[in-house]
Amino acid sequence: MPDVRAIFLDLDGTLLNAEGRISEPTRRALEACHRRGILLYVATARSRRLAPRADEAGTLTAILSERGLCHNGAMAWDAPLGYERHYVLAADTVAALTRDLAEVDADLQIAVQRGEEYNAYRLPMSAAEHETWGFAPHEAPAFAWAAGRACSKIVALHPSRDLGEAFATLSHRYAGRAALYLTDSRRCLQAMACGVGKERAAADLLAARGIAMDEAAAFGDDAPDAALLAAVGHGVAMGNATPAARQAARYVTRRHDEDGVAYGLEHILGLV
Repeated sequence: MPDVRAIFLDLDGTLLNAEGRISEPTRRALEACHRRGILLYVATARSRRLAPRADEAGTLTAILSERGLCHNGAMAWDAPLGYERHYVLAADTVAALTRDLAEVDADLQIAVQRGEEYNAYRLPMSAAEHETWGFAPHEAPAFAWAAGRACSKIVALHPSRDLGEAFATLSHRYAGRAALYLTDSRRCLQAMACGVGKERAAADLLAARGIAMDEAAAFGDDAPDAALLAAVGHGVAMGNATPAARQAARYVTRRHDEDGVAYGLEHILGLV
């Protein structure tokens, strides 16, 4: 049995199944880890207020809300320690990158996210879409205003267009200024400050607890998870993971809709 003192869990495509819920076998496995004193951290692209929703996590909501990283590592917290850290993308980079993204496609939605303060959107959204993002319409300032200020993360997404070409161009243009990821079947581009990612936030969170990265496990499925999976002692890619995540991981478990986290905790890591 490996010496695991902490587990980092991506949400969408990893901890949550195809119905957007934590399955019963996974819930039982995580509760068993919690009873053993293993610390559970969420590691998500979402904002903190959505990490996770109560209807997704059920009885695990309180435990999974205690500590973690959000915005792909641009924010990190450990509530019992009173620890919070915010790694921001500089205002001049936000202004330039949002201008360049706006030129990619007229239908490209761009969201500028500032911690738990606000989300600002380039294109109008319905009330239901606002709810999906977790911020009410009155929490959305003018896009032009937000695009000139430091932020946690920029998200650009298109309903059908492959953003691979834009990703390649902008990754080169903003090398040394921003960390860019291409996710969600290549239809979403995400940007944070240079050097910021899930692995850096995880290392800082563990250091606050006196835990080494070798003593941690992580589960993930997409490009922003890859560096974290490689950095911890026990990186586990989901069966539905991208090639980048699979290559970075030490192990591969079942798919997210086949109780992959529960299977990994029990049959791969032997923690339950």
